[in-house]
Amino acid sequence: MVADAQRHAAEDRRQREEVEARNHADAIAYQVERQLHDLGDRTPMHERARAENMMREIRQLVQDQSTDMARLRMIERLRRDLEANLAGIAVILDLLDRLTTLQREVEQWRRRS
Repeated sequence: MVADAQRHAAEDRRQREEVEARNHADAIAYQVERQLHDLGDRTPMHERARAENMMREIRQLVQDQSTDMARLRMIERLRRDLEANLAGIAVILDLLDRLTTLQREVEQWRRRS
């Protein structure tokens, strides 16, 4: 029984990695989708389109439930790209918020002058 478990350990580890990769990628896709929905029109159109394309690719790969390691590497790459895209959107929106605040402050300063 121990010998049988040892023989299957590598396969079990590979399957666990596959499931974890798919679950993590799907969770990131969901987070990005939710954030895009919450941000609405504030998200730059090109960033939204890029994120939507990556989400579509990830979901297709996850849905296929392939055991092909090349596909799993693709899922992982897309997940990293999507996370980077999400971070980029957050930076852009933070800058837009700061710009809006500065514009308000300038307008208030002008009214006082």
